[in-house]
Amino acid sequence: MTDEMTALAAQQLERVMGLCSQIGLKYLAVPAHFMGAGIAVGFGETDYTMLSIMAGGMESQLITTSGILKGINRDSEAALKIVNRFNQQNTAYTVYLHDADDSWSLLVQHTAPIQVFFDAPGYLNELVRGLPMAAQELRRQVAQETGLGGEPWSWTAHDHSALLLKSLL
Repeated sequence: MTDEMTALAAQQLERVMGLCSQIGLKYLAVPAHFMGAGIAVGFGETDYTMLSIMAGGMESQLITTSGILKGINRDSEAALKIVNRFNQQNTAYTVYLHDADDSWSLLVQHTAPIQVFFDAPGYLNELVRGLPMAAQELRRQVAQETGLGGEPWSWTAHDHSALLLKSLL
């Protein structure tokens, strides 16, 4: 990515930050990554939503992501089974398995054109607040029904950076 593309993502994020302030969402800026920029909106130690914008031609899209579990066991059958079931029951938020070489994670995510949120700020508010609740529910289901293990994403600088990167991949 070029610096120009990254700057455009950061510029779009500035607009989103202004909208968040207007609707009363408090956020924490996350250091930009060469792939894009993001902010975290927190509601508790493990309940937060990452708002990110990808550089490189995707600057008109806002990606909202909440971490469900990180460091889960590498059992693709169990992970995909519960992810697929959750997606069938809840089509508003997409849950997916992020199976990186270093660690596997479960994430819940929604992507929409930024302009939608400026046209309907209440929708952004509901989405940002709803993603962590969906993450909580799936975290509960994973603990009760599988042996995937893992731990919740937490409100730390390390997890914010990691979630920003995973939200852009």
